[in-house]
Order: sequence, then C-alpha cells, then structure tokens
Amino acid sequence: MKRILYTILAAAAILLGNYLFSNGTLEATVETPTPIVLSPSATSSDANSADVSYMGTSFTIPLGLANGTHNEIVPRAASSDPTQASLNVWPEHTKIVLQGYPLQGKMYEPQVMVFPADEYQKMSGDPATSMYDARSMITTLQYIIATGNFPSQPQVPDRLPALPDQHAYQVFHTQETMLTFKNGNGIRYITSYSQAAFPDISSKLIYSFQGITLDGKYYVSVMMPIELAGLDPAPQNAEQYPNYLNTTVDRIRQTGNPFNPSIESLDAMVQSLLVGLPATSDAMPSTAEPTVTGELEGLWITNIGRLNLKQDVNGSGEITATTDSYGDLGRQDVLQGTLNGDTATLNSQMLGDLTIVFSGNTFTTVKDSPVSFCGIRARESNELPDGCGFSGTWILAADSFFPQGSTVVLKQVSENVSGDFYDGKGNVFDKLTGEVTWGKGWSMLGTNEKGHTITLMMNPVETGFEYIYDDLHQLKLCAVRDGLNSADLGNFVCSL
Repeated sequence: MKRILYTILAAAAILLGNYLFSNGTLEATVETPTPIVLSPSATSSDANSADVSYMGTSFTIPLGLANGTHNEIVPRAASSDPTQASLNVWPEHTKIVLQGYPLQGKMYEPQVMVFPADEYQKMSGDPATSMYDARSMITTLQYIIATGNFPSQPQVPDRLPALPDQHAYQVFHTQETMLTFKNGNGIRYITSYSQAAFPDISSKLIYSFQGITLDGKYYVSVMMPIELAGLDPAPQNAEQYPNYLNTTVDRIRQTGNPFNPSIESLDAMVQSLLVGLPATSDAMPSTAEPTVTGELEGLWITNIGRLNLKQDVNGSGEITATTDSYGDLGRQDVLQGTLNGDTATLNSQMLGDLTIVFSGNTFTTVKDSPVSFCGIRARESNELPDGCGFSGTWILAADSFFPQGSTVVLKQVSENVSGDFYDGKGNVFDKLTGEVTWGKGWSMLGTNEKGHTITLMMNPVETGFEYIYDDLHQLKLCAVRDGLNSADLGNFVCSL
C-alpha cells in the first residue's frame, strides 16, 4: 500500500512541477527514413518470419508483428542546460520502427534503438542530481544483469532502467525477466509512463526490453506498445485509485495473459537481435561491395559533414545529395550531378565542381582535385579511413615545440577527432581530442592532455594543417600528411 501511495504522490509531484513531456514520444530531427519491405526469412527455421538488417543491427520479426520497417540514424542531441542533463540528450543512434504493427495510434512507436553506450554515459549529467540519466540507467542495468536481482532505487521504489529518459514517471512494472539476445543480455518488463495524478494504464501498456551487448559497446532499447483486453479505466479519485492500480497490476502480472501482440512473439524478436555485427559474419561489412543502380542511396559520413544521397533508380544516372556540415554553423549544401559507372560528376555551392569515385563503401575526390571530399557509408563505427579528413598519420615539422621526427596519429569518427603524439623514438608525449567544424574552411577545435586549447587548421586538399596551441600563433607549428614533404597552408608553406 505504501508503494502505491508513493506512486500517486510522485506522479502528482511531477505534474505540479511542470516537468517537460511531449506525449511520451521522442522528439528529434532525423535523417530521411529508409523504408524496408520485409520478405520471408531465408535463414530462419520459421518460414513465417522475416529478417531485418540495418547499420549492423539485425533481428527476425515473427509473423504478424510487422509488414516492414522505417530505419533512420537519429542525430546527436544535447542540452546546454546542466540542470536538464537527462532531457532530450542522446548520442547519434540507430532507430528501427516497425510498420504494420498490430497496435496503431498509441503513445509510443514500436521501435528498436541502438546507442553507443560509452558515448551516452559521457553525455550524462551529475548522477548526484539525476538518477534518470544514461550513466545511472546503464550502471543499474549492469548490476541487475550481473546479480539477477531487480533492486529498488533510492527514493523511487523499483524504477527499472529505460533509455532514452521518458520524461514521465514509471507508474509500475511487472512481468520482469532476464532475456539474452545473440550477443548480449538484458531485462524485459511490462510498464506504463505518465505524468497524471491518477494515470490510466489500461490503454498505455509498454513492453520494454533494455539490454547491453557482451562487449559493452552498445545499449539496446526495445519499446513496443502492448495491450490486455478487459482492463478498466482509472478512477480520478484519490481514495479509489490505489485499489484500481493494485487490481490492474495484479491482472497484468498473471501468467498466460492474452496480450496483443503476445509477449512470446516480442521476446522471440528480442532474442534474435544481433547488434554491432552483420547477421551472417563475425566481421564488419566488406568495403568491396559493387556499385549498382540504387546502391548509393542513404547516409554517408564524410570529412566535413553528413551526406544524404539519393540515386535515380530508373537508371538515368542522376544523383542528388544534401550535406549537413559539422560544427555550430550547421551549414547545408546541395550537390547535383550524374553517375557514370563508379564516377560521379557533381556541382556543389560550397565545394564547387567535384569529381568523386565510389569504391564499395567509400568515396573520394579524384587526384589533383582542388578540394578533398571523401567519406564512408554510415555504420555503427563511422570511422573515416586513413587519408580522409583528419584520419591518418601526420609528420610534425620540427620545432622547439616538437622534437625531430615527431608524428601524430589521428582518428576521425564522424566529427570527433582523437589521437596520440609520438616523439622520434615512438614514445607518446601528448594526446588530443576535439571536434571538426566546417564552414569557411577545415578546422578541428579541441584540447590536449594537459587541457590546453588546440586548433588544427586544415588546408582544403587535406595535405597539411597548422597547429595552433592556445594563443601561440607566431610559432607556425604545422604538420604534413605522411608521404609528403610539404603542404601549402595558405598563409605559409609547411615544410619538413
């Protein structure tokens, strides 16, 4: 009884506190969805199932759960307000929404989301002030998986992990169990979220699975609307509500309930999940796929931003693309042109005339192009290959600042750059992290291991960059891409 009364008081407090809520749906600007029409599974032993595979996430949908999916990459979202650290905050992630699901018009979409766990935790707020952020949720989930216990959390009895933050109170949970998928573990439960003082859970039930891959790299959130016929609506009365909630949860808890869709079918879908790997191999997808009509469609990660490419499937050779550049400027560009074999001739407002060559899952501008434009097909890693963007080995011009023979090995993952500095003997003497910003030129803004501000100003052909250390501009520190002897940086030539 105390737990029920606490639920009422907590829900009312959230309502009175005007806690931001948007009808239980996640709000974000997303890339253009990619529709997938399901076909009977060629690998499943059940001929009435269908397989889905997108961006390294694959699973099997049992008969009757869907007739297709919409797949998308949801962009990174972050709050600048530290008091709202868990509010609409998430890293770039994969979202797969089931189409033709048995329940339509519900508060939640039937969706599977895959997040990079480490990045999500780094975006979290202070766990001392927020127990609902990603760090707290993931830590709690790992504890449950490790111990098999479903513990109470401080101040909020029995709240179970769920990401992203639902901006509402978890009214109850039941039907809890441990589930494993092909390369991970997690928990499944039935719940409902609300901000109302007397929430009506009869039509707002959610099947929730929250899991982590065995390597700890990915957090998996599966949330599907589910219903149980015959549940009564909630009374809007403080005296009657506790009995209503007790009675309703008891009915939901009973084994053998005829849920729609069945828990068994949803469990089967979850258990078929394979996250971060293709369904038929332990290796990442090959970069040697052939380029054919329609194969270029979709999201590409480039040295300067995200490229959403569309190809005329009628065979005309026409292609169009839009870019969202990295950084605060958020500049957009439209590229149009034609494709002849693996070579595309494009016109861009910001980059000018371009000739790029596709090679499987990568592309780059032709040799001697006045600008470097390159990228990879979007996937979970999004790491650019050596020679594209800041990725690769750079030779640092000798100076009192850098010993003779110093190098820096950088890695660019989407807009994020990190790397190690090596002296002439191969010893690491500094580290760098930062983010690419692109508008009027190529640059990376970040810090070194000691916390000093670092700016790398790249030339348009990506053969070298100026290294600006705090305000020591007069030093003319610079680097040249490995294999070259010099690079024209505009205001001076960097020579080794």
